Amino acid sequence: YQPSLLMPTHKWKHASLEETPQTKMACAYYQSKLQEAYSKSAVQNSTLLRMQSTVVLQSMYCDCVSGQLVAQEEKQKKLKTGQLNRDRLPRLLTGDEFYGQVVEHQKAAKEDKIEHKNRWKQKEAQ
Repeated sequence: YQPSLLMPTHKWKHASLEETPQTKMACAYYQSKLQEAYSKSAVQNSTLLRMQSTVVLQSMYCDCVSGQLVAQEEKQKKLKTGQLNRDRLPRLLTGDEFYGQVVEHQKAAKEDKIEHKNRWKQKEAQ
């Protein structure tokens, strides 16, 4: 996140700014208008700062939640790989696609068994 200036700092050139007030009433009037402009600017700056901080916090939250979502989807995908008939619809057991899934399932089961034995041996060695 790159912070930047909230409001432009250049001065506006108006004809009324170049005039000098002739009376104290005019001077007081201009002073009150200047104070109003400063207060409006301060409110706008604080509102903009709040909005920027909200966006930063929301982006941090979204990054965190998206990481959790990816992990959850991977976990569910991993759990579903062990089920051949997870939708409980009838299957042609001699079909090439189902046969390929059975072979992959058996292969994954063997790999899991080998990994389990290796972990067990490592635990016993410690």
